[in-house]
Amino acid sequence: MIVAVVHGDIDGLVSAAILYSYTRNRNKRIRIYTSQPYSLPQALLKIQNLKGLETLYIIDLGLDTHTWDRIRYLVKVFLRSTKVVWIDHHMTTLKLAPELVRQGISLILSVDRCASTITYYIFGNDTEDPAFFAKLARIGEISDKVVGEDLDEELSKITKMLVLALSENPSDDVFKMDLVKLWVIDRKFINEEVEVRASIASRRLKELRKIALNNVVYQSENSIVIDFRGVSAIGYIGLLASQLADEFKRNVFIVFTSQNELIVTSRAPSDARVDLSNKLMGLAMKYRGGGGGHPKAFSIRIPVALGQTVIKELINQFG
Repeated sequence: MIVAVVHGDIDGLVSAAILYSYTRNRNKRIRIYTSQPYSLPQALLKIQNLKGLETLYIIDLGLDTHTWDRIRYLVKVFLRSTKVVWIDHHMTTLKLAPELVRQGISLILSVDRCASTITYYIFGNDTEDPAFFAKLARIGEISDKVVGEDLDEELSKITKMLVLALSENPSDDVFKMDLVKLWVIDRKFINEEVEVRASIASRRLKELRKIALNNVVYQSENSIVIDFRGVSAIGYIGLLASQLADEFKRNVFIVFTSQNELIVTSRAPSDARVDLSNKLMGLAMKYRGGGGGHPKAFSIRIPVALGQTVIKELINQFG
């Protein structure tokens, strides 16, 4: 049996669908689980006692430095009897690549594309419908903003709808798996449920934009810092930050709380040449937290009591 633990965003789910179709085409069984980078240890614990596990794929889950010690131990346990393949494109994973390889993990990385690109390159031609999954991989690339200016207008609209639909209830794993099945079994990109969820999310995003602009605590020519502590916006933060970064052509930092943690989510404008990750990771390490992401889309998690301190740090470092 094959197991895939994937990021629950569009890029991760598209990768899961490509791998799923590949295994169906070879009459093999696969189980798919979704996770966030910081919750990967919990996901691995769920599957550690599965019988007959031959290969474990970890896809689009950038290593979170705060949970790295636990991940390292759990992966060692799997490697005693299971092949582990890690497919990723995050800088935090790249920095730990030598240690991952030394452990015996089959590591497949790309820093200029995304997980969908890699997964399609490996498995796409052996899926049940290579042409369909090539378009699906393109949707994964559009969602992760790793494509040039030659965007397909129809696929861009579909991608936007899918991103919105996932934002509407980000903890709904049933919907995520239904999406994967829609792509693999029905060979459709969207259905009525996607359209309904996207419509709800679009309205909520407009409301949150107004709230965000009223909660700006700092702005300069380069950056905007927004205090979203106390605002219920889980699932929308990254999307909102991206929208504001492109609208105002500035780096956007949204500070909010979740499960007794303080989180800073950052986004740079799509056309910017900037690396937000190093300073943010330094901030996370300073306060014994963790983080992960890309140079232009990075998040950190630190103790919740440090809210005002972190806001001051953001202003000092990025203002």
